[in-house]
Amino acid sequence: MRSRWLINLGLAILVAGLVLLAWRKPGLEPAPQHPALTDIDPAQVQAITIASNGEERLHLVRDGATWRLDRPVTLKALGYRVDSLLELLSTERFATFPLPDEATLAKYGLADTRPEVTFDDLTVRFGDQNPVAIRRYVAIGDQGYLVDDHFHHHATAPWHDWADRRLLPEDAVITALQLPGFSLLAEQGTWEITPDNGAGADALNRFVDSWKYAYAMAVALRSEERRV
Repeated sequence: MRSRWLINLGLAILVAGLVLLAWRKPGLEPAPQHPALTDIDPAQVQAITIASNGEERLHLVRDGATWRLDRPVTLKALGYRVDSLLELLSTERFATFPLPDEATLAKYGLADTRPEVTFDDLTVRFGDQNPVAIRRYVAIGDQGYLVDDHFHHHATAPWHDWADRRLLPEDAVITALQLPGFSLLAEQGTWEITPDNGAGADALNRFVDSWKYAYAMAVALRSEERRV
């Protein structure tokens, strides 16, 4: 009985050693990291233009620590979405190849007019998806690259998907609200509602806070702006 226990213990130690050996892979160098698509620092980019079919669809500009839509409307932009698009500049390129002629461009879906993104003066054109690795062909000048397909949907998104839907600035201080049928006014730290409906202080504070952090359900151009 004791000998069987010792054999089982020895086998367990052997298996553990083999697992550790396989995990550490002695003698093998770590896989080399793929180079970045560009050497541009995303923090230095000041403007982004997104175009499709040769026509500009939207233009974004850096505004201090934030971004804003400059065309087709002027609105604060969603910072996290802009940051996600800027990651394209430093994403890994898994392949690099020349684009010497129209036939090569067509091979990778870069011959016809596709979405393109311009970061200041550098333009990245999008081509076909490589379905095997879920990556996408892109082009900068006459060079083609294969990158992760994390950015194409940004280049095809409508302008209103880039708009920050928060109704008021983060640092806004509400001192009065005028709404259909009633109004609220801050008086010495407390809210007064006119006409008085009997609402308590806690209910009024919650109501005002709901406006302070309110978001729009949708963003659209006004009818007169659509006709321009």
